[in-house]
Amino acid sequence: MTHLVYEGTEFPIAAELVLGRQRDCGVVIADGKASRHHARVFTKPDATVWVEDLDSANGTRVNGEEIFSPRRLVDGDRIVIGKASVVLHGQTPATTPAAGQAALPDDGKELVGTELAGYRLEAVLGAGAMGVVYSATQVAMKRAVAVKVFTAALVAREDGFAARLLAAARRSGSVQHPGIAQIHDCGEQDGRLWYSMELVSGDTLEDLIARDGRVDPGLALLVVDQAATALQAAHAKGVFHFGVTAANLMLASDGHVKLLDLGLVSVLDSARHRTRDAQTEIVGNPWYTSPERTAGKDGDARSDVYSLGCVLYHLIAGEPPFDDASPRAILEAHRDRPIPSLLERLRELALPTKLDELVHGMLSKNPAWRHASMDEMLVDLRVVRELVAAMPPRTPEKAKESVPPAPRPR
Repeated sequence: MTHLVYEGTEFPIAAELVLGRQRDCGVVIADGKASRHHARVFTKPDATVWVEDLDSANGTRVNGEEIFSPRRLVDGDRIVIGKASVVLHGQTPATTPAAGQAALPDDGKELVGTELAGYRLEAVLGAGAMGVVYSATQVAMKRAVAVKVFTAALVAREDGFAARLLAAARRSGSVQHPGIAQIHDCGEQDGRLWYSMELVSGDTLEDLIARDGRVDPGLALLVVDQAATALQAAHAKGVFHFGVTAANLMLASDGHVKLLDLGLVSVLDSARHRTRDAQTEIVGNPWYTSPERTAGKDGDARSDVYSLGCVLYHLIAGEPPFDDASPRAILEAHRDRPIPSLLERLRELALPTKLDELVHGMLSKNPAWRHASMDEMLVDLRVVRELVAAMPPRTPEKAKESVPPAPRPR
């Protein structure tokens, strides 16, 4: 019988199985990137098996390719949600792709060992629907870098995408700060659009939350302080991020924070979501998107303040300030729901009231009521850092009694 296998357990497919983190799902996915109802696997009258993304926040991949419409599955196909992997077994292999379905893309390995625009591509770091990221060496400089190469299909489909991306990469490359992953170069060669950037090793804050649940408030404030200082330098050059998330803030192996994808997120996300649904463009990760950006406005430094405030909340609480069943509902929550209190959510920690004031100043719905700049926000943040540092340490026994297990991101 056709079935899915997840973490060693078989799940027979009768008519439909919903995959997600909600307990009522047929396959409950234990991954922080999974939406409540993330994707569904279903059969058609001809007994073929298909998978469809349910407007999830982070997308669904099949064999490394993000899907934007129902995709036929064959035996051995791998559905990936975050880092969770679900494999289909028992389905007759198809000899040709289903109607309207492109053949699966390669994983980028055919370029490993070749040279592109003066960069020797050495290994695949990651692959997705938009392109492949390689570890590489800039031959002339003998410098280790990361190189992202975009798919030809994306460049051909998205009119003006190449020009927008190259312009954004050049603007971002003009900003130099130790807290920003430096963009070195960009261009097109042999029909391939690419850019190179500083190679950073470490874990993203998203990885940190997924592993630990929630982060010590003192560490969270330090991390956000470093990220804000990097954004402060970018804003001084007139460059805004407009896509600050826990996934593009990396805690590097030297213990410092690195901001990734400065100035590129708007270009990349607009292409990604127009591909998904040309009628419903959602730019950015809904967990961190400011109300004005959701409304399609240009935004400014205060939009980055808002997104960074969401990251701060997520780090300390172990879950984002607003969550719901779909990206659209999450964006509406940013616009309409009251800002949740960290102090109320984490009463057992006895955090200073100034922390709630800081979060409310960063997450005000109206940009006019928000911190006007990173400079202004950092003044308040550093006051809170001092207050948190002065808190009496709790004994392990008291911590064990009063602190429940850290919640996973919802």
